[in-house]
Amino acid sequence: MIPGRNQPVGNAVLQQVAQVSLLRVIIPWMIGQAFELIGSDPFMAKMGKYVAGFSLLPEAMRKSLGGAIKLGIKNFFKDYDFEAKTWSQLTRQQTPEQRAANREKYAATGFGLNRGTVRYQVLVPSYTVTFAFFLVLTVGWLFVAERRHGTLVRLRAAPLSRWQILLGKLLPCLAVSLFQGFFLLLCGKLVFGMDWGPQPWLLVPVVVSTSLAAVGLSMLVAGLAKTETQVAVYGTLLVLVLAGVSGSMLPREMMPEEMRRLSLITPHAWALDAYAQLLARDNPTVDAGPVLVACAVLAGFGAAFTLLAWRLLRLD
Repeated sequence: MIPGRNQPVGNAVLQQVAQVSLLRVIIPWMIGQAFELIGSDPFMAKMGKYVAGFSLLPEAMRKSLGGAIKLGIKNFFKDYDFEAKTWSQLTRQQTPEQRAANREKYAATGFGLNRGTVRYQVLVPSYTVTFAFFLVLTVGWLFVAERRHGTLVRLRAAPLSRWQILLGKLLPCLAVSLFQGFFLLLCGKLVFGMDWGPQPWLLVPVVVSTSLAAVGLSMLVAGLAKTETQVAVYGTLLVLVLAGVSGSMLPREMMPEEMRRLSLITPHAWALDAYAQLLARDNPTVDAGPVLVACAVLAGFGAAFTLLAWRLLRLD
């Protein structure tokens, strides 16, 4: 192989491949072939040229001496099998011991991917909450586009109150958020085999209240941002910071206790706590009280955000 001067990285990769191929394939075969020649007639004839008086020994003694040399090499290097032709046989690699404690049986209980479903009890709610608040970007861009095209000005000329206009924008966004939340939970059930807990009906108020908080925050950002650039900057920064602080990216169980208390200033944290109580597999029963309290707090976030959006939103 002739290395090229202009491709040092490619040359290094090719050299490594060639060296590994030589070490793992060719060298074990060559060692095995050479070891088989020890004690053969050509080998013993060569020995007579380098050992004085060797050719004067009886033929039977010469043959036994060749076998003794081979046996001595085997006993001296007990960890290697020089008669082998492959790397694994040469180095006497042992198959790992099969232990029942290291085995985990996965039983199919129906349609879906049931392997490692416990992780989806955490991942699916985390992503459901995070994606719900990504609606901030969509709603912000929607209002900016309508301002640019003069749609909001024409709506002001219609016999509609400010609340009616805001409600007309809010309800479709709420419908999209609800569909997204229920769709993700359904996919988690059907595709990943996650468990909806002993009281699945409690997931409904959690999804609804989370959507209310997400839509309210979306309306607030739409009221503050005046351009598409502001929506992208404010919305992305807000969504990512809230997701990181609340525990949507890092499981809340792994967060310090002080950080978990601080994260309760975000609606994400209340939604994640509600999901954790409903979907925890070690809870045979669920206390609906804390879950409904979390839903009430989420609805309060949504109402507060919507009220601020009503005060700040400009329709001209």
